[in-house]
Amino acid sequence: MPKLFLVPTETCILNVTGIYITYQNVIDTLGVADFTEFYQVKEQEIKVLYFRTQRIHKDGLTTKDECTYLHFENGILTDTGEGKSYKRLMAM
Repeated sequence: MPKLFLVPTETCILNVTGIYITYQNVIDTLGVADFTEFYQVKEQEIKVLYFRTQRIHKDGLTTKDECTYLHFENGILTDTGEGKSYKRLMAM
């Protein structure tokens, strides 16, 4: 299985081998996310996974500002970033 090295392109994020990174690839590699969101915009199925990548609060709880989000459209990874900055897509 290829490692997940992310290289942004215009429409999706690819790994260095040029293979699309899928929702299932991420689940198989990283396991269960700390937070998960599912919603639909028109014909697109949107899944957002949040994985804790840092510890900000020393309260023993994980919050989205301590996470990195992975945004999938129809099962393909299309965006990633800081959990606190994620903006939900709205129907056009």
